[in-house]
Amino acid sequence: MLAARRLFHEQGFAATTVEQVARAADVATATVYAHAATKEELFFLDRLPAVLSPETLRPDHDGGPWDEALVARLVAAQESDLRSLVDPDCRQVAREIEATQALLRHERTLFARAEVVLAGVIGERTPAVPAALLAALLMTTLRVQGHDGRRRLLAGTAGPADVDALVADLPHLLSTALALGSQDPAPADRDDRVGAHEQRRAELHQEVGRLHDRAAALAARAADACRRAAENGAAARESRTRAQAARVERRRRWPGR
Repeated sequence: MLAARRLFHEQGFAATTVEQVARAADVATATVYAHAATKEELFFLDRLPAVLSPETLRPDHDGGPWDEALVARLVAAQESDLRSLVDPDCRQVAREIEATQALLRHERTLFARAEVVLAGVIGERTPAVPAALLAALLMTTLRVQGHDGRRRLLAGTAGPADVDALVADLPHLLSTALALGSQDPAPADRDDRVGAHEQRRAELHQEVGRLHDRAAALAARAADACRRAAENGAAARESRTRAQAARVERRRRWPGR
């Protein structure tokens, strides 16, 4: 919404309310909420990073390998997002996001939603691979690299040449993530892992047994110590009672002494 964009630009995110946006747009507040459930969602409504757009996450390809088409689309989108920071308005938006915890949290939510969408796309293309793992690896790579590049660009510690380097590295990073997520260990490796898991479970079971025995012994010693302390306390009280009784008896027999 143009009214929201203008107010966020003029006043900042924190100082702008949904009610102000509704008045500026000459609509009811409920109409604004029909477009965006929260103010954070309203802020990102027309500022969705290219790397999170449906067009990026569901790339068309000409019959070639789907993973190559996906990597190419993700790289192009990440490059677009980073290079957009040369524009003053885009830099202001990026600074607002970096300075506002609520916006950073919502941005992470957007990445999480995109991860779910991407997992569905991967699952449709190759049902045999762990789609959720692949999507998580890809989106985490994009999010971490993108945030690092954005912060460096905003701080002035990186420039266009650094963006070139980030973009050049990204295909390898994404391809590596795809390879890691889709690896299917050989049967021998799986057997070794199962055997190691069973051995570790047996060791843990033995360790739990030893800890249980030690705890039981400590509890027995603690109970014995409590019993002795109680007995000593009772004996001390009885001794004091007898001494007091003796003093009372002496005063009764010899009042003047």
